[in-house]
This record gives sequence, structure tokens and C-alpha cells, in this order.
Amino acid sequence: MTERIPGEASAEPKDCKSDSLIRLSEFRTLWTAYAQSVLGDQLARVALSLLVYERTESAGWTAATYALTSLPALLSGVLLSGLADRFPRRTVMIGCDLVRAVLVGLMALPGTPLPLLAGLLVLAQLAEAPFGASQGALLPAVLGERLYERGQRVVMITHQAGQLIGFAAGGALVVWLGSHVSLGLNAVTFLISAALIRLGVKARPVDPGADARPKRMHTQVGKAAALIWSDPRLRSLVALGWLAGFIVLPEGLAAPFAEEAGGSAASVGLLLAAHPAGMVLGAALLGRAGFDVCLLMCIRDSSRWARTSRWSSTGPGPA
Repeated sequence: MTERIPGEASAEPKDCKSDSLIRLSEFRTLWTAYAQSVLGDQLARVALSLLVYERTESAGWTAATYALTSLPALLSGVLLSGLADRFPRRTVMIGCDLVRAVLVGLMALPGTPLPLLAGLLVLAQLAEAPFGASQGALLPAVLGERLYERGQRVVMITHQAGQLIGFAAGGALVVWLGSHVSLGLNAVTFLISAALIRLGVKARPVDPGADARPKRMHTQVGKAAALIWSDPRLRSLVALGWLAGFIVLPEGLAAPFAEEAGGSAASVGLLLAAHPAGMVLGAALLGRAGFDVCLLMCIRDSSRWARTSRWSSTGPGPA
């Protein structure tokens, strides 16, 4: 996922006077938009878990709904991430944010039937992969080759830290604000993200050398599958990525478990925060031992696995 725009991504950003990423206005905008959106996502996950469990008192329905906050992104990674190669990346990111803002806003309406709630959730999550693919492909143009790897690490650490903080504080916020208001706040974070990207990120046209013609979906998927199957390392990474997806099962049972254990609704957020806390601690310990922390975090992040699938089907291309 290191696509380049000829003559742009390979050059260092003009406003880069030091190695400090925070001095780069575009990266600072992308990071701010992403960080606050990640916090809102975790708040919404806690709110959904509590809302569904309060309505159904069913651990199964609660776990299934929570799974819908992650699993659809795997499918959209194959089907929709190619949009980042056919349209300007900034446009795709803004469009995905606006779509998610509308869908999550509808979910926040009191009295929304659970089947409709689940359907809106699936549609909202389908927009995650094209947003992530566009963001990942835009970073080389924003940072240049020298700072690109460091920027990727900052984004990954932000994701894990955002999960930890968002979950830990999310339970108390949902108790205070209520599930519907919490979902509404998540919708607002998407609007803020769209506004920040619109105002703070330069418009870049689609590279004229890229093949923007729509390709048959089964051809793309077939090529990606053949490439992955032919390389044992890729097979292992994909298998680990899918295996990591099963983490949503125990996370989805946080609300029922908290009630059985006599915990309050706020404790649901603390239970959900346990996993990202372990990831952050484990990454720190393994990093000191010499392991590739970025690889470990990528394995955990299913949206980045989805991006890899899209990259594999098209090959490294221009940004």
C-alpha cells in the first residue's frame, strides 16, 4: 500500500522544515479527522451494545449486532476499495464520511426498529474500506517517502490509542448521555472529519496514467485470490487477519457479561477497552524485543487487511 503519484509522492512536502509530522498541515488535518472519528466509533460501539441488550436482553443478538460493526468492512475491502483508484482520494474520503454521517444519524433516531438499525449499521460499515484505502493511498503524497513509514506508524498507534480511550470513557459517556445521543455524536464526528478534509487537504486529480475503467469484480477477486494463494507468506497473513476478526465475539458479549457479573453499564466500556490495552502493551513489549510492531498492528486491523486485498488485485499503482 505504497502507491505513488508521479512527481508528487516521491518529493518531500514543501512545508516540511523538520522531521516533525505535526508541522505538516495536511497530515495534521488528516490525523485530527481520523483521531476524533475513531473516538466516536468506539462510543457508538458501546452505545449499540447497551441499546441492543436493553431492548432484547439477548446475548446472541447483542454479539451479532456488535459483529456488524467490524465484519462488513472485510467484504467492502474487496468490493469497494477500488474506488480510491477511480476517483480523487479526497473526494472519496469526504463522500464516505457524509454517507456514514447520514446513516449513523438515522440510527440515532429513537424508536428505530432493530432490523433497520442492523441494516443501517451494515451500510455504514461498508463505507469504511474505501475511506481507509483512500487515506492510506493519500499518505505518500502528503508525507513523501522519507516520512511515510513514520506517518503510517502514527496512524496505527492513533487507532489503538483511540480504541483504548474511546472504550474506557465510552461506557460512562453512554450512561450520562444515553445511547441515542451517543450515536448522534458519532454522526457528528463524521461531519467534522468531512469538513476538516475538505478544508485542510489539497485536491489531487486522479492520475491520468491509472486505468480508471471499471473492471469485472470477479476478475479482480480472482486475481487477488490467485496471488494470495500462490504465496505462503500472503496466505499466512490473510489467515491471521481472518483469525483476528473473531475477536468481535467476546467483545460482543461485554454487555451481557457485565450484567451477570453485577457491573454497571459503564463497566461495559472498560471491558471493551481491555483488548486494545493488551494490544498497546503487547506491541510495546514486542517492539522492545525486536518484532515488527507495524506488522502486528496491521494483522489486528481488519480494514487494513481489506486494503491489502484491494492492492493485491490491482498491483502497486499511482496515487
